[in-house]
Amino acid sequence: MVSALRTPVALLLLAQCGQSLRSTRISALRTSPRAQGSPPLPRSAACTVAQDVGRMLTTLSAGVVLGIMPAATHLPGGLASVAPAQASQKGAVKSSDSGVGLFVNKDGNSILRLALPRIAELPDLAKAQELIETVKLRFDQVGYKRDPVWAAAATDAGMLERTFDDVKPAVLDKAPTEVKPQVTAILDRIEPELRPFQAALREKDISATLRLQAQLARDLGDLQKALLPPKVLPYEVAEEY
Repeated sequence: MVSALRTPVALLLLAQCGQSLRSTRISALRTSPRAQGSPPLPRSAACTVAQDVGRMLTTLSAGVVLGIMPAATHLPGGLASVAPAQASQKGAVKSSDSGVGLFVNKDGNSILRLALPRIAELPDLAKAQELIETVKLRFDQVGYKRDPVWAAAATDAGMLERTFDDVKPAVLDKAPTEVKPQVTAILDRIEPELRPFQAALREKDISATLRLQAQLARDLGDLQKALLPPKVLPYEVAEEY
């Protein structure tokens, strides 16, 4: 129950029920023919609301404990509390604190890159893509005037370099012969960009950081696209279509 009470949804429900209770009591006071000083109104309405609140919070607590709460809960004003994506595939991203799933991504090109079909034999490619996209999402959401966001982005960049170093030999080994020259050229573009990117983050140079981030994000996306089989859909289409 304590976990549920700490959630924004539980607080919202409690506030709404409290408002309902106050409205019921005020309305009753305005319409009651009882004279001033008469005995207090029956508490049946209050008891009913309190019971409803208890049932809702019990249900909410069970959902939190069992992990069956929805991934996005709609709040007033059209906002949504977005839970981190839970990737079941091996090699899921574990960023320095939260990862790409906790940020609202409004960049169409970034969304398309993150939606590319994952190559089962090279899961670290998708991990690298998520790490580089997370850097920009941090600055988009938090801004660039606070030290913690620079430290978190620098951690992402360090993880990106290690991931790239690990996956590069496998990429060259598994790249089809017909696209190997293209893949090699992209890898040769990415490698010299990693150290300047980390240096820009250490110096808190937002212009250089965003420029290098955009270039690395495009190059990693191009690398994934180059390795996908041409003219092959990542799913099957029913014959009737």
